Amino acid sequence: MPHFDQSTENVREAFSRAFPSPKDFRNFKENDLKVSPGALAKILEIADSQGFLVSDYPDIPMNKEAAFQRFLAREGAERDRRQVEPIPSDLGFAGFLRILWDHTGVGSASALVESLNEVAKRLGMAPVQESMVSRLKAHFSLNTPKKRNFIRLLCFWIGLRAAQALPWDYNTFSALPLDETAPAPVPETEGVRLSLIASDKRMMDWLHKELLESLKYLRFHHLDPRKAVRFERIISMDIPKSPGPSREPRLFGKAVTEALSLSHQATVRWLLSDYHEPDVRLGVLICAGNFDAMETSVKLLSAASSFVGAGILVNDFGRLCARMAEVKVVFSQGPMGLNLQDEADPLWEVKGFWPSFFKLVPQLHEPDVIPGKKEQFQAFQEALYTADHANAPSFRVLTAIKRYPQNSFVILEVFKALFLRRMFQEANEVLSTLLAVEPANIIARSMRISSCFFLGMKHASKTAVSDLYFDRALQEARYVEEHCFIDDEEFYGKVGRIHLARALRDLSSLWEGKGRERVCLEDVLDSLKKCLACYEKGVVASPTGKGAQSIFWMIHVKSLLEIVEKNPAPPPDGVLMDEQGIYLQNAWDLFVFHGWVDPEDGRFLMHRVQPLVASYGTASQLASITPYSLYSVAAFLHDMAPVLSVGGVKLALAYINEAEKAAVRVPRFVGLYSIGGCLCLIQSLEEFLECCGASRQAIRKKYKDYLEGDRDDQVISWKDRMGLRLCLINLNRQPGSDALFWEEDEEEE
Repeated sequence: MPHFDQSTENVREAFSRAFPSPKDFRNFKENDLKVSPGALAKILEIADSQGFLVSDYPDIPMNKEAAFQRFLAREGAERDRRQVEPIPSDLGFAGFLRILWDHTGVGSASALVESLNEVAKRLGMAPVQESMVSRLKAHFSLNTPKKRNFIRLLCFWIGLRAAQALPWDYNTFSALPLDETAPAPVPETEGVRLSLIASDKRMMDWLHKELLESLKYLRFHHLDPRKAVRFERIISMDIPKSPGPSREPRLFGKAVTEALSLSHQATVRWLLSDYHEPDVRLGVLICAGNFDAMETSVKLLSAASSFVGAGILVNDFGRLCARMAEVKVVFSQGPMGLNLQDEADPLWEVKGFWPSFFKLVPQLHEPDVIPGKKEQFQAFQEALYTADHANAPSFRVLTAIKRYPQNSFVILEVFKALFLRRMFQEANEVLSTLLAVEPANIIARSMRISSCFFLGMKHASKTAVSDLYFDRALQEARYVEEHCFIDDEEFYGKVGRIHLARALRDLSSLWEGKGRERVCLEDVLDSLKKCLACYEKGVVASPTGKGAQSIFWMIHVKSLLEIVEKNPAPPPDGVLMDEQGIYLQNAWDLFVFHGWVDPEDGRFLMHRVQPLVASYGTASQLASITPYSLYSVAAFLHDMAPVLSVGGVKLALAYINEAEKAAVRVPRFVGLYSIGGCLCLIQSLEEFLECCGASRQAIRKKYKDYLEGDRDDQVISWKDRMGLRLCLINLNRQPGSDALFWEEDEEEE
């Protein structure tokens, strides 16, 4: 039977948003004949299964369609009583989408269309295309069945997932001014130009093919692959900035992120490809600014690319835009001096991509690249650790490393693939190749810290061994601070988690009465204080001074420190509780510090926080971290928001549901960043889902009476918010530590 993983009230709201009145339902049935015949039966079946259909005459078989219209009439009367706020006439559909991105964290048209098609499949309605978003933004008019189908699905999804944040229904959109005669939108003249430059024409067909595949793989469906222009040894693609004032760096953030993601895919794919030859190089150039001003610069930039081989160069304004958007890349400490168009336009080299934020290239999922089966693992270790391995099977990943021991892009990508398979010692060995050439590579050093973090937690029951890993990680951190250039929060986050891991290990031992005599509560508190200091440094290192990750972790660690300090006794059921609202107070203090609180405007804070929350949930393209990020958004909403309504609780539950869905989509032999234990470990799918299930069950139990009510705008009282924290509920769960392989019955695709 078709159903949704939402509460009955959410489904009720969804139907009333898509069909605000019986008349709207009849119009759908009679006028949208390309859609309605296949949907009616499923709609009525779902409504009946939810208990929405009630017969006026119990002794007579119920007419489900008539009962559904009576249900819509009742819901419509209730919505009329609430007086739904109209969309401002000057906002339009494009403005509505901006509000949608800010309030739901969906972030892109492709992600929205994916969600709508899940709804369409369950309702038996026609699937929608991403191009419909562009058409409705350019000329809003519900004059075709396909457009009406899109808006009904959108309204249903809003009711299901974002009813509290967005009050609008199908009639709201119907009332928007028609725009059938509006002129076509003026093409954006500013943005980011990505140029892939080959040193040999023989690689052009391969390069063009890989660019198109990367657009699909990264789900950049809004970028038209037909606009990739080939000229001699150059393939270029223009990515428009977001609408708004000229030269505003924040409006270039999305475009420069996409250009860097495509350049990451192109570079690593080339180094791992069978077509690669040592004397053939690929250069990548990214320029942000006015497209017309770039026309004559590409040839000059082509010559510049030859200096870095398989490297990536970004112009000065593009680097500024990337820094403002906090894109997780490391640039060279200084620019290359090149003269473009008779003007000095410095170019900055991309030295590396932080592994947690860019999607793993698909080639690293292939079975002959990294061992997929246990029986292959020993041969892989032999080939990795020893110089004499003539009889060992060939693994392409090792061939690439030996071919390019100095190339950070491919080595860090290989590290990421091994790390996500929980092959931490092997990942460390790969890093040694890069660090032998670049000892001050901050990403490689930070990733070694991450490996020590996990290995230390793996051996937490053996304190002496665990301390060896933690101490080594802190020595790596000292090396970075003394020899590396730090201009991002990422490094401090890695070091902070070492202190947090040590604190939680020792706290667990003390609670269980197994701690060493020299370990006491003061040691735990000292480790937490050192952890907090790291995240405070991370906020300072963040280009904007408001690093989303560091702010979240500062609130979490500071609150955990105060809770343990005030009540060090072990909790009765093993789960720490916040009975004094410490998380809420610390969050509020930080919001005040950042100037996000206006006593005369209660919405001011959420308008500042929501984009930060949305960016945190969508910052990474790496599938393995997306579920963790979505759960973290749920934790932020539940644990730290100054005001929590019933709708907010439902939204937190929805984020947990989305986290589970995102987790299931990750290949089973690839690990997930964890929401249990010390956080940011590597969990299997089963471990991750178990943590999500525990969190969902606890929320539903705690707010049972609120959730059974019919008012999403009802505010949860301060007293009722005490206790449960999603940041703490899974703190005593430790992920497994064995390497992850394909299951026996799994296809190696």
